[in-house]
Amino acid sequence: MRPRRAATSRSVTPCRRSCSPRRDYRQRHQIRQVVESAPSARARLLEEFDHERSLLTEALTQRLQRPTSDPFCAITARLTLDIIQRIGETSRGLPADQRAAERRLADLTRSVLLQLQHEPPAVPRLP
Repeated sequence: MRPRRAATSRSVTPCRRSCSPRRDYRQRHQIRQVVESAPSARARLLEEFDHERSLLTEALTQRLQRPTSDPFCAITARLTLDIIQRIGETSRGLPADQRAAERRLADLTRSVLLQLQHEPPAVPRLP
């Protein structure tokens, strides 16, 4: 496995295993309502999200043995979290059956990653 792939796959795998797509739907819905109605809760959630992104960036720099100031690791962490968010947004309305929901989530993940592989994001270039 290439170092880049190893770094990201080991970071995402535990999250994928622990985040069941159908687990505690009602509780997540209630939490979402509270967060959306309270600006301080939303701000705190954004702080937590930023902290998680920083941790992912640190993990990437360590595993890839790059300096902490390397923009590649920071951009990779952001892109990884954006991919996870995109998959989460498209996974609404999953089947009630746990196994079917997991298969659907895996299909959505493959679909997003294949699309990115065929159409990589544009990166600004200097003239």
